[in-house]
Amino acid sequence: MRPCSVPAAAAAACLALPLVLSGCHRPSSGPPPSVSTPPAPREKATVYVVNPKAKGSDDPLIPRTVKLVTPQTPVRAAVDALLAAPGSPMPKGVALRGVTLDNGVATLDFSESPIDETGGEGHQTDALSALGRTLGQFPEIKSYQIQVKGKPVTTFGEFTTDGPIPVTRAAEAKTTP
Repeated sequence: MRPCSVPAAAAAACLALPLVLSGCHRPSSGPPPSVSTPPAPREKATVYVVNPKAKGSDDPLIPRTVKLVTPQTPVRAAVDALLAAPGSPMPKGVALRGVTLDNGVATLDFSESPIDETGGEGHQTDALSALGRTLGQFPEIKSYQIQVKGKPVTTFGEFTTDGPIPVTRAAEAKTTP
């Protein structure tokens, strides 16, 4: 076997280097792992309205699937749909001014109180429960608080809250807020 000379070894290395560099990387079939795909926009949501046939029932609310209006956020669109739904326990004319989400707490800012305080305790329970169940379909929301024209509201007729109100997940199905 002949010893390899330095110029021959250098020439072999120069020829092999592009082959080594080009053959070491296989293109992947998807985006790089650090790139996340945004979730698909939600087209439908469930709102809870009063069932007119449920007089005297322990649970007068029934789910209703609604188509969401885009380009709103799904949470805002769902609350807007609840306000506009036939059979909604919310007073007519109430508008949602804004929604913020911070650390699992949704803050809903309304144009006026979304709870009809003249309708009695049952009506107030229905309204708070409808809000809690409607928001409960969004896993990122654990509780909610209500504002009217930017000011926190903690008293709703017979109910007073010491802080955010827990949402109700569909599986929990209870009428208390």
